[in-house]
Amino acid sequence: MQRLKYLAIILFSTMISLSISAQPLEVETLYEMSENLEKTNAKLSSISSIIQFKKKQRKDVYLDSDWSSAVVYTKEKEFLNCSARYNIRKNRMEIKLGRHVRKLMINKINGIIIEESLFVPISSEENVTQAVTGYYEVLAKGELALTYKYNLTLHSVGGTSMHQNLGTKQEYRVNKDLFYCQNGENALKFKKGKKNVLKVFTNHRAEMEAFASSTSTGFKKEKDLITLFNKYNELN
Repeated sequence: MQRLKYLAIILFSTMISLSISAQPLEVETLYEMSENLEKTNAKLSSISSIIQFKKKQRKDVYLDSDWSSAVVYTKEKEFLNCSARYNIRKNRMEIKLGRHVRKLMINKINGIIIEESLFVPISSEENVTQAVTGYYEVLAKGELALTYKYNLTLHSVGGTSMHQNLGTKQEYRVNKDLFYCQNGENALKFKKGKKNVLKVFTNHRAEMEAFASSTSTGFKKEKDLITLFNKYNELN
C-alpha cells in the first residue's frame, strides 16, 4: 500500500516538473489509477504463467513480433488491458507483465482482441479429444462464425539449380486456413466455391443464393465470404 502511494506521488511530481498546461490530476486520482493497475496485473497473473525461454531452441514465429495493445476477455467476464502477441509456432498468446513474458492459460479466457483482430479458443475436427485445440481469428462472428487458423510449414531457401543444398537454410512460412464454427461447436475446415459455401448455409440456402446473385457477391474472395456469413447471421 505504501508503495502505491509512493508511486502516485512520483507521478504527480513528474507532471508538475513537466509544466503540463492541463489541469493536473489529484494525488488521490493517481493513487486510484495505480491501485487499479495493480489489480489488473494481479488478475492477468492468475490466468497466465511465466515463460522460461531456453537458450538453444528453434526460433519462434509470431503473427507480429511487436507487442500490441490488447484486451483479454476472461471466463469471469472481465476485460483486462495488456500488451500481447500471438506465437504461431507454440500456439500460445503471450503477454508482457512487468519484466516477464507470460502465456495466457487458454482454458481461462473466452477470447483476446489484439489491435483490431479477435482471437478465440476453439476445438477443431482435427483433434476433438481436447477441450481446446488453439486460437482462431474471427472474420465473421455470430451463430455461424468464419475463422482463420494459422499454421507453419518449413521450407528450404537458398541454394542453386546446380547445388540445391548448398547454402540452404530452413525457414518457416506462415499459412492460414479457413474454418467455420456453428454455435460454438468444433471448428470444421471450410472449402470455397458456390456449392461448398451454400452447403454450410443449411437454414437459408435459397435466400443466400438469391442474395449472392442480387448483390454480385462471389464465393471465393475473403471479403465476399465475410459478407455472406454476416448476411446469414442476420437472417438467423
